[in-house]
Amino acid sequence: RAVAATSAQTLDHVTLRALGPEASGRLLRVYLDVELSGELQDTVVERAAGNPLFLRQLSRLLSGQGLEGAARLIPSGVREVVQRRLERLSPGTADVLSRAAVLGREIDVDLLLVLESRRGELTEDEVLEALDVGIVSDLLEARSGAKVAFVHSVVRDVLYDRVPPLRRARLHGDAMSAVEQLAPHDLQALATHAAAGLSRGTAAAAARHLQAAAEQARTAGSPEQAVRHAETALAANDLLLDHDPGATLRVRQDLVTALASAGDTARARRERETTVSLARRHGTPTDVARSLVWRAPTIWTIREMQTVDERVVDQIREVLEDQAVSHDAALLVDLHTTLSRELEGGPRRGVEAVASAARAVDAARRLGDPAALCRALTAQYLTSFPPSGEGTLDAVGSELLEVARRSGLADFEAVAHQVLYYAALVREDLVLAERHHREAVSRSSSGQLPSLLGIAGIHAGLRELLAGRLDAAASAYGAVTAAVEATGDLTARGLRLLLDASLLHASGSLAPLLPEARYFDAVNPDGTHDLVVAALLDADDVAAARRRW
Repeated sequence: RAVAATSAQTLDHVTLRALGPEASGRLLRVYLDVELSGELQDTVVERAAGNPLFLRQLSRLLSGQGLEGAARLIPSGVREVVQRRLERLSPGTADVLSRAAVLGREIDVDLLLVLESRRGELTEDEVLEALDVGIVSDLLEARSGAKVAFVHSVVRDVLYDRVPPLRRARLHGDAMSAVEQLAPHDLQALATHAAAGLSRGTAAAAARHLQAAAEQARTAGSPEQAVRHAETALAANDLLLDHDPGATLRVRQDLVTALASAGDTARARRERETTVSLARRHGTPTDVARSLVWRAPTIWTIREMQTVDERVVDQIREVLEDQAVSHDAALLVDLHTTLSRELEGGPRRGVEAVASAARAVDAARRLGDPAALCRALTAQYLTSFPPSGEGTLDAVGSELLEVARRSGLADFEAVAHQVLYYAALVREDLVLAERHHREAVSRSSSGQLPSLLGIAGIHAGLRELLAGRLDAAASAYGAVTAAVEATGDLTARGLRLLLDASLLHASGSLAPLLPEARYFDAVNPDGTHDLVVAALLDADDVAAARRRW
């Protein structure tokens, strides 16, 4: 109406297009006067969809509520703008668009028609007419493949919030059934509606869809999403009247793998302990064995440095003796792999760790399971560092890379390149090492990336140390240890010891490190005796150094 009223006085009609991601990011930085992390900026820019008003409102929300607020909440000014546009619609049209919002920002029209047919109140023509009105009103835009989409995610959110929570949950349950009918292979859509519409009536189907989506997300390199799906699958199992302990065990086993893949090693170990306890009470020795195995493609050790959890080791040895377990070749591979990972780097356990990894690799080759072989080779690489594994890192990394590439296992490709990075460092080939590290980062999952970026920081610190720039090295090492400690990684304390030892050795005295070195010496004497002796000598305690030596 404004265009029509001013047409006689207007010389030119200028169409304002949405800002692109780069321009949106620049404008957002102006509004906030700070640099944002990539995650923060991407979240806000995506929600604003190039609208400067929305960007300004979301930036205010970000300042007051943080990332979660910017991702979920709707600024009051934006809500008022959208609501004024909705007031021009008939109540019936607004209701159809609100129900459509349950399907997400992009809407499959056929899926919406199935959803509306279950209500039985509107004809197909009436539903399509409501969508046409939404397009004419600039609330929706037509897309190819019989789809429409809300022009902004916040438009969708305002309409979604119009539906009362109980009714909204029922609609999600109906949407899950509609997706089962029209797109049964869309596991992520099924999981989304399963979680949002979870009830006793939908719990059985929801648990099944959530568990399948969790596995798909994990193998696709989205372990955090896999964790969310697995946790909701557990909630769905708890709602079932005929609760199946076996089903709960399988979901818990998946949760452990998802947590480990996401890099949350500490929580993964706690959840594994809970799962093993449940398996001992309600399951068979095979269930216990499956609850013990570590299947995630983790880059580094899965324990606090230099320590061994004797209880876990004893449990693995126990199930390895079980007759039923001993006939499951695939399970045996994973048990020997896990045993090696529980022992490597531990006090006086090197020989047993090497033997367990070698047994797992040999069995996996006979089995012909690429994923199991990759897991076994990952365990073997951790036992292959000099001096005990002199010359074997290259061979292990090359085989792991070839198997992972052939089988399309990108997360294990990342591990393989990192193994070859270490092999190059052993040969003092820093150029080749850096190339392999870049390849590892490019193929890593979100759960592997923090470890790899930490290793990049250590490498940068090493270069500064070799150049004699101790302050720069200390800054790089400090940033790495702070980041690792913030994640709750079990290796953080040991990593700090190693990096501090490098800096203090270059500075001329290891004496300040003596209390921490003695802590680790008590845990694993084989791994720290040289460090303790050197620190004692630097502290002028020659007698104690001689005794320790």
